[in-house]
Amino acid sequence: MDKIPLTLRRRFRRGFTLIELMVVSILMAIVVLITSQFWRWFSPSVAEMIGREHILGEARIAMQNLAADFGSAVGAVAVGNNRLMLCKDSGDFPNGLADWAAPDVLVDYYLVDGTLQRSDLSTGAEFAVADGISNFTVEQGPPLRITMGLQRKGASRQLVFIWSTP
Repeated sequence: MDKIPLTLRRRFRRGFTLIELMVVSILMAIVVLITSQFWRWFSPSVAEMIGREHILGEARIAMQNLAADFGSAVGAVAVGNNRLMLCKDSGDFPNGLADWAAPDVLVDYYLVDGTLQRSDLSTGAEFAVADGISNFTVEQGPPLRITMGLQRKGASRQLVFIWSTP
């Protein structure tokens, strides 16, 4: 009973043979190559998709801010090629005209280092509206035309806002 037959001894042997290790190594190398090629193809798409998502978010924020200011504006003027000034009728007795002086509220939009800034000249409040802005141009004339370019991680969009006095 001390002696175990040869076939059973082989069955209880522990470890892998050299051939088994080589086959597994080759299969793992093939899996790594396929995965790396897939990732190489997929990675730029993900970066561009993230860039597009960021652009759309910034565009939405810029559009909402401009729409809110234009909604109550009685006057808008281009100051140079890249600055926008809005006049909101205000005071105890609004006259419906753009007086461009107190008590009207003056709002200024301009670009600084890729960030669209909004400044309320009446209160001195200033904040960044949107980031990733590559260009901001304002063209005077009926209608007022605002062109804003957004760019991030290989993705870019051009937005055009048109405003005319009601």
